[in-house]
Amino acid sequence: MLGSSNSVTSFHKQFQPNDISDCELYLNYGDGIVLDGTAVDSWRDQSGNGLFAVSPTDAKRPVYNGTHLTFDGSNDYMHIQTTTTQDDDANQITLAISGGWTFIGIYTSTDWDGTIQAISGDPDNSQNFIRHDTDNTIDVKASNTIRTFTLDDPATLTDNQYYLIEVSRVQAGTTTIYIDGTAQGDTESSASALLVEQIGGKLAASNALAGNIKHIVLYNKVLTAAERTLLVEWSQQYIG
Repeated sequence: MLGSSNSVTSFHKQFQPNDISDCELYLNYGDGIVLDGTAVDSWRDQSGNGLFAVSPTDAKRPVYNGTHLTFDGSNDYMHIQTTTTQDDDANQITLAISGGWTFIGIYTSTDWDGTIQAISGDPDNSQNFIRHDTDNTIDVKASNTIRTFTLDDPATLTDNQYYLIEVSRVQAGTTTIYIDGTAQGDTESSASALLVEQIGGKLAASNALAGNIKHIVLYNKVLTAAERTLLVEWSQQYIG
């Protein structure tokens, strides 16, 4: 562990999630955001893969608040694309079956146990998504297989509080969710790839996120314990 607040601050400035190998997508609220007024026109990926998150129309853009992007819970969402052109043709990121995958988001919800809200989803047929449900659960649907993970530690999540959410498909197809670095008690078997096309919702406005996002990170592998520790330490400046 790092020994002082000064060293932690220095560490945070030096380390970024794309320093870990096999980073497929890294959306960071502090980099690559192009605005139209206060609305987000595009959000450039920091992984080096040349991707963008792009709002399909003016009316569906989240608002940028300097430290986060706010999604309105109605129709705000962003597509993953290879160009900044605004259209509805999303590019699919497919995270591995054989080697495992990891999805990370730092975000809030205005109503954790009241409405279904997706962090990510498939805008076309709802076959893949990661979302929280109305009873403090996280639903993971990867390649037509749905798994639900109960958030038993903490027992409830606080509205408008930021959490580090990690969903990881690990050895032998077991999928685990971590909240602020703590593995939840329920794990599920899933041999499926995760497809990521849309941030902040699934099936267009269905299950749209009402809350804020600071970071989205995707890895085409399972993180090691050391890598997970690095990300938990890095996240301390953003959560809570």
